Amino acid sequence: MIQECLNGINAAAGSEGGLSLVLGSFVILVGFWLLSLLVAYFLTSWFRKLAKRLAPDMDSNSLNAFLKPIKLLLLTTGFYLALVYLPLPAVIDSFAHRLYRSVVVLFLVWGIYNLLDNHSLLSDEARQRYHLDNTLVILFSRLARFIVVVLGLLVAIREWGYDLNGFIAGLGLGGLAISLAAKDALANIVGGVVLFMEKPFSVGEWITTPDSEGTVEEISFRSTRIKTFSQALVTIPNSMLSNAPITNHSRLGRLRIDLQIGVTYNTPQEQLIKMIEGIKELLQRHPDVIDEYTHVNLRQFGASSIDVEVTFVTPLGEGRSFRAVRNDIHLKLMELLRDLEISLAFPTQTLYLHGADKYGLTDNYDQQSRPIP
Repeated sequence: MIQECLNGINAAAGSEGGLSLVLGSFVILVGFWLLSLLVAYFLTSWFRKLAKRLAPDMDSNSLNAFLKPIKLLLLTTGFYLALVYLPLPAVIDSFAHRLYRSVVVLFLVWGIYNLLDNHSLLSDEARQRYHLDNTLVILFSRLARFIVVVLGLLVAIREWGYDLNGFIAGLGLGGLAISLAAKDALANIVGGVVLFMEKPFSVGEWITTPDSEGTVEEISFRSTRIKTFSQALVTIPNSMLSNAPITNHSRLGRLRIDLQIGVTYNTPQEQLIKMIEGIKELLQRHPDVIDEYTHVNLRQFGASSIDVEVTFVTPLGEGRSFRAVRNDIHLKLMELLRDLEISLAFPTQTLYLHGADKYGLTDNYDQQSRPIP
């Protein structure tokens, strides 16, 4: 076909008035080349002004990626018109016409493909207007790009006279077979879409699931990665995660902390009252404790200790760590107990032996201090 085109051009140049036809064709080609440069210049200037107003952070690569299809489309149009201007055989004209229509479709697909990039103006506008998560924007962007490419290829192939009805019907049967074979993968993708839409958690938040607990590291289309507090990386399929109960600790706003302090039974009642009042005062003065939810009570008489229950609430967010608050309160409680000379209890047993005097033993036998023979 290329050789026939060259032969047609040579024949046109050798015919009467052929030189003027070739020069006219060359002028058309050069004119469209200059037009492509001018259009690219003015569009670049316009796009940069639009980007500064709508998306100041958008880089120049996005602009260049959108302008390239327009520039090449103008060059292709000039080449096509220059070729049609010549008196070429009908078969060459038909081939050039089909080729030009196919190239126009592909360039149009290229421009829309770049426009649907997750960093384009369109994606930024959708992200801001509908408050979409960045991962969801990437998902929609890739899905839309795939659809545009498939439709563009089908239209371009149809330009060459191919019947696509049987091909589309085959795609339907093939798609059914693939969907049955990859139902788990599709379920994970659907689960990922549900997570993106409902947003039960985001990257960096602390969550608890029935199987793991930790910080969300990554949310992809198929799975979610959670880094546990032991620094293990757990990957959970989205289909399981979308159907499981999830506790998002990072969005609580406040967290209740429960402590239990066991003191020895030989602690005087007066000291016990002072300890309870001292803990209440300690919590009231602490800057990271919400006073209205503070409770300090004698809970129970345990097997080896008198148990005092301490409940308080600490706010989360803004750089606060409940572990740091809990650690600070623990240290202050130890200091308070030391000042009141109150001992913490630990599991002990007191063994009473009948007839201890007969064997030279005391009436009170401490299992922890002396072993039983």
